[in-house]
Amino acid sequence: QVLALDRKVLGPEHPDTLGTMISLADDYYAAGRPADAEPLYPETLEALKQATPTHELVVHLGALADTLGHQGRLTEAEPIYRAGLNFCRQFAVNDGEEHQWLASGLGALLRSQKKWVEAEPFYREAVTNAAALWPNDFPKWEWQFNELVDVLQHQGKTNEIERLKDTYLTGRRPVTAH
Repeated sequence: QVLALDRKVLGPEHPDTLGTMISLADDYYAAGRPADAEPLYPETLEALKQATPTHELVVHLGALADTLGHQGRLTEAEPIYRAGLNFCRQFAVNDGEEHQWLASGLGALLRSQKKWVEAEPFYREAVTNAAALWPNDFPKWEWQFNELVDVLQHQGKTNEIERLKDTYLTGRRPVTAH
């Protein structure tokens, strides 16, 4: 009912309508009703293509990408993460946290597929962004740093790991090993 009202009053591309569509699809999926959720995903994606880049749009792109990724729909989630990151970079529509969230989400998606080389720049972007956002709160972004270290370890870049530790961990709590 809320979705129907949002579509009628706000329009299909409005950020609130998109958020309602994503939430409803998530709720259907969580309730074991994927058949009800499925039609909402392509409709949401089409509406997102028409929407004006805003902070809310970036948040919705991240939520949709996360949802699809958690469902194992990695080929559908990846372009959505990329679109969200492009909006962040191109239009500066976020406060930094969404940029960091999308970059780490895409890095995690690629890492889960053992695409170490492809995941590395996104984790670097996330760590750099997080360090700028929370310079004195390393525990808030420690897990992303550890994921980057893991990706570098899989590539045999031990010298790079040491350089990163020197760059990011000076005066901070030491990184924990995986």
